[in-house]
Amino acid sequence: MANQEHVEEDKLPDEAFVDLGPSTPKEINSEWLAKAPSGQAISAMVTWFLIRHFEAHPDWSDDPGLLDSVVDPSYVLHYGFGDSAKGADIEAAVRQIQDAGGPWFSVGVGQHDEDDYDFEVEPAEADLPLLALRTRLGQLQGISSLSGEEATKSFATMLAFSGVIGALEAFLWETVAFSVANDEEVLGRFITELAHFANQPMVLGDIYKRLNGLREDVKKYLGGVVWHNWGHVRPMLVCMGVRVPKLTSLQEAVQKRHHIVHRSGLDPDGGLVTVSEADVHELCAIALAFAEDIARQLFEKRVLAGFEHVS
Repeated sequence: MANQEHVEEDKLPDEAFVDLGPSTPKEINSEWLAKAPSGQAISAMVTWFLIRHFEAHPDWSDDPGLLDSVVDPSYVLHYGFGDSAKGADIEAAVRQIQDAGGPWFSVGVGQHDEDDYDFEVEPAEADLPLLALRTRLGQLQGISSLSGEEATKSFATMLAFSGVIGALEAFLWETVAFSVANDEEVLGRFITELAHFANQPMVLGDIYKRLNGLREDVKKYLGGVVWHNWGHVRPMLVCMGVRVPKLTSLQEAVQKRHHIVHRSGLDPDGGLVTVSEADVHELCAIALAFAEDIARQLFEKRVLAGFEHVS
């Protein structure tokens, strides 16, 4: 039987975690996790979970409106680490979390005092795009840190750099799709404000036929969006009530990714595009800060809607 004795966080090796910046919770190094002794792996996953979630206040226990917002530790850990950690280690970590208390709620990107929770807490599903992004960025940083021949390492680093843009695109798609599926106001603004929908001609007799299929029409549209085309993405975020963060650094990274993916690492003049491990880490921090800004604004929007709902 694997050793499942809990290991204190300060006794875990430095390579157990990936630092994404002072304002961002640390991520587990997936490459380390795949090889770690069970005791260390379990401790790392428990630590990771506890710094991202908080235990419900006792006064919330009789509030049925909060039930849909409870986070399932088993789902979260299997979703985040199922590809790298042993199943038995994940289950052991889940048991330790359950023994520590609960029910659990996601800290998300904004923490409030317990007395502030007179509204519906952010649904757990709304956290998943950011959770998935953090996991993907940690994996990509692990790839950029691989050792080996210089040519192989350089190629892996370029792939990791390109992957950061792909991970951010996935976050944007998942975040927008969630809002469209769950927010009638957002759906309405997509139809009335996005040129793709607002400018479509329609015969009066088709109104009722189209009305019930609007959400599916938007979902199909989202499936064809190029998510690093900011000219398409920005208007959608605006429809969601998001003040779009500055894009300069991301636009430069997208251009470099284009050379890597479509020109085999050469710029238009035939020069070699170079990417370092530090560049990957920096881009991860930029992408995560961009995503967290968006997620924070959407979190605050849901909080405000909750206040208006109970007032």
